[in-house]
Amino acid sequence: PFDAPFVRDVVGEEVFAPTAGLLAALQALRSDFFALSVDAPFVDERVVGKLYEVYETGDWDAVVARSPSGSHPMCAIYTLRIQPPLEAMVREGSHRLQALLRKVRTGYVDFDDEAPFFNVNRPEEYEAAKKKAEGLS
Repeated sequence: PFDAPFVRDVVGEEVFAPTAGLLAALQALRSDFFALSVDAPFVDERVVGKLYEVYETGDWDAVVARSPSGSHPMCAIYTLRIQPPLEAMVREGSHRLQALLRKVRTGYVDFDDEAPFFNVNRPEEYEAAKKKAEGLS
């Protein structure tokens, strides 16, 4: 439990895309930030720490986790420098994060393990996640 402000997406209720949330976060926070989707419960301090090391030592616009299955743009650190190209994309109705990552200087942090990036979107994935969490405790 903690007090956190609610930040509404700025492009309207009709858009259900991570780009809308990223843009709203950039405009509300006015700072670089770490983004994590709510359906990835196993991302841990180790993952965030590795992303932060690359963010701190590089000159990237975005630092994104990548595993053997591909990149994970909703497990990433984004800088204020992505705001202008992101605003342009949203104005044009383009909401693909991969397109944004190709337009900006993106650093990727490779992970060999797929487990932290397990997504929970369906009831059966939720049940699998509960079993996995029980095994971790």
